[in-house]
Amino acid sequence: MTDGAIVDRLLSEGSSAAWEAFLRRFSNLILKIIWQFEKDYDEVMEKYLFVCGKIATNDFAILRRFEQREGAPQ
Repeated sequence: MTDGAIVDRLLSEGSSAAWEAFLRRFSNLILKIIWQFEKDYDEVMEKYLFVCGKIATNDFAILRRFEQREGAPQ
């Protein structure tokens, strides 16, 4: 399943299974970005939970505002 398909499924279904698929696909990326700014494991995990919470807030509103551009990396 492509990244776009995972996001589309999450936005259309909003189910826990779709959220789990999203997290399986994107957790490593989110964590890698956080590790760039934090070196303490507990701080990284706290920020990871914060970011995941923000993504899920208001029925994934932040993802709904994202506009896929042609030629953008997949």
